[in-house]
Amino acid sequence: MDFGYYILNTYVPERDGPAASLYARYLEQVDAAAAAGFDTVWATEHHFHHFGGMTPSPQLLLTLISQRVPRLRLGTSVSILPLHQPLRIAEDFAMLDVLSGGRLEFGAGRGMALSGYEELGIEYAGSQDRMKEAITLIDRAWREPTFSFEGRYYRCPELTVLPRPIQQPCPPIWITSSLDPESFRWIGERGYDLMILPWLFPVAEQRVQLYREARAAAGHAGPGRIMAMYPTHIADTAEQARAEAEPGWRHWRRLLAPEMATPTANRPGLTAQVQDAMSYDFMVAERHVPFGTVEEALGLVRWLESFGVTHVGLTFHFGGVDHAATLRAIELWGSEVLPRVR
Repeated sequence: MDFGYYILNTYVPERDGPAASLYARYLEQVDAAAAAGFDTVWATEHHFHHFGGMTPSPQLLLTLISQRVPRLRLGTSVSILPLHQPLRIAEDFAMLDVLSGGRLEFGAGRGMALSGYEELGIEYAGSQDRMKEAITLIDRAWREPTFSFEGRYYRCPELTVLPRPIQQPCPPIWITSSLDPESFRWIGERGYDLMILPWLFPVAEQRVQLYREARAAAGHAGPGRIMAMYPTHIADTAEQARAEAEPGWRHWRRLLAPEMATPTANRPGLTAQVQDAMSYDFMVAERHVPFGTVEEALGLVRWLESFGVTHVGLTFHFGGVDHAATLRAIELWGSEVLPRVR
């Protein structure tokens, strides 16, 4: 299993401080993850809100990280394609693949309804179709030395995207999916890798089977790679983990709830679920997230392995959790969990 340090900040200014201090802690935590034996660092794109908005450009952050840690692979989870001209995204990430020596893992999706659509003047309605067309364009731009494109949303004359990515025929492409069965089937049919959020959308185990069946029916080799993202905090005792993480988890829930509240989010009931049902006690009791001890973290990883998850992305810094406690949690994952899994 591939273990990743996953950057999705839920920004609490009074705890996190100014942006420069926050980014410095990210970099120190990435260094700690690399030293602990992690394989990948993931960064996600959000805009204008304290839920994730401190990383509006994952490609910029990952380029910096690529020059700092020479071993970790570099993933986006995700680049929100409907907010961008896809040719520019193809250029940016091809350049990142070159600058990193071929370490890019390109993850794409449509994001949440409040991930910048309203502020950037882009309709959320139809975003899934635009995302699918954009990823088709990017895939061709990386695979074909010259190409032209004529779609419903995007078009371009014959051209060559420069630079050419190092990884051939193209860097790995991951797509996120939450609930819609057809989305899981589409990702499988196209042969892309799959990203899921099992703690927020508990149907993931069943949906993964749809993805695999569609992938096999389309003739793609192997079962595909699956990445599950989780917030996490572990400590030497369950009591210590709770004392360190529970305030941050409350901030996470407070900042996540508005992301689900807008009618265009098309996720009925999730606002109440986030605000009312996802208490620290509930999440631990139901083993929805790896909070607590090494054994609790290991138990969740074993469950993920049982239905084919190959990658775990772990968000350690959330809701202003103390930096020293975060570094200790990364160390525990590296010294106690990873060796027992591997």
